[in-house]
Amino acid sequence: MTTIVKVIANHGWPVLVTPISLAGAAVAPPAQVEPGETRDFYAHSGQDLRIHEIQPNEAPAEAVTHTGLPVAGYRPQSADAVARANAIKQMEERALRLLDELKSDPAIDQRWLQIGRTSLEQGFMGVVRSIFKPGRVELAE
Repeated sequence: MTTIVKVIANHGWPVLVTPISLAGAAVAPPAQVEPGETRDFYAHSGQDLRIHEIQPNEAPAEAVTHTGLPVAGYRPQSADAVARANAIKQMEERALRLLDELKSDPAIDQRWLQIGRTSLEQGFMGVVRSIFKPGRVELAE
């Protein structure tokens, strides 16, 4: 089932709309509706929409950054990058849960299942790296 939500930013401030999963994580990057603009948003299969009117004293969505991991090579990330990576991680979890179900089936070749699982994990890891773009590390020598 799909629900259509019309967002009308008619009070002079932009409105930030973020699709949220049942688990409470963003499933797509937030979209910003500019003042005076009207846009339709779609909520699918139990998904929620977080609608937030950005006040003048708040930083715009594109200016929001998240501190990078305290690991060499990782740097601060935009809210958009974090939302995209979280959406990818949700997709990965759904795929891994399907593979968990296959693991209990004696008719499944477990060796090939593990090969496929490893390949999927590497693929999702590569996509997240493509978003976060960790850099190379400076060495002391």
